[in-house]
Amino acid sequence: MSVLSKEDEALYDRQIRLWGRDAQQKIRNGQVVIGGQFTGVAHEIVKNLVLKGIGKIMLLTWGNDSEAQSQTLDTSSFLFRPEGSTNLDIARGIVSQAALMNPTVELVHRHLDSFDEEAISGHSMFILVNEKVPSNIFQLDDVCKKMSVPFQYILTQKIEALVINSFQDYKYTTEITTVVDGEQVKKMTESSMEFASVSELWRVHENTPPPSGRVRRATPGIYSQKFQNLQRAMISSEGINVGDHAAVNSVMGAISAQEAIKVVTRKDMPLHNVLLFDGSTLESTVLSIK
Repeated sequence: MSVLSKEDEALYDRQIRLWGRDAQQKIRNGQVVIGGQFTGVAHEIVKNLVLKGIGKIMLLTWGNDSEAQSQTLDTSSFLFRPEGSTNLDIARGIVSQAALMNPTVELVHRHLDSFDEEAISGHSMFILVNEKVPSNIFQLDDVCKKMSVPFQYILTQKIEALVINSFQDYKYTTEITTVVDGEQVKKMTESSMEFASVSELWRVHENTPPPSGRVRRATPGIYSQKFQNLQRAMISSEGINVGDHAAVNSVMGAISAQEAIKVVTRKDMPLHNVLLFDGSTLESTVLSIK
């Protein structure tokens, strides 16, 4: 276990004031695995986690990630310069360059011939980025459930995006303020929530429940249709880089990283459990599906 040094406390002073020293200590010891396609949004996720002082980030590649991608590979939204045209090269470029942003964070890349569940064992969270084959997503989610590792799937398609949190039986704390004898008293309270698997969420149709009161409201059918449109777009472009937008990557990278921070610290309620982002209106919609 790594303990916060005086240098850490000075570097993360603002975050410590916001989240508390205990939360920053947990961030310092957090270990996040990121896999999938290292497109622009993956760069943004890494950047945000590095700047927040996460303890370790492992970029995981496996199988045919060493094969060349399409000649139309768009690197315009990449924060870090790729070392070549393969997903493997891109991962290596992220590790070597993102490490310069915060030397206290350990960044590593690991390549496997095939996915090995032991690779994610003991980690705080696994984030899967822009995987285009639903069966692969379901399989990785199941592996994470078996290993008790919270799983997040994020997809960006041009100006639209999707985030699915699959955190299993999840416990977290929130700070509440009460008045005792005329004085405000802060205390931590523990809550719990259950998350459906990604395969269960994938079967969303017109019976989608209405969203919670803290997000924009519309008819359930509209939400379901947006989800299905993203599903169809993803499947129709399976294995093809359809491109993304730097602004969307920036927004979604920040959201994904913040969810990771919640998981690592177990502080504050995470998104439960699907977020849809529409870049044409800059609106985010959360569907809470059980």
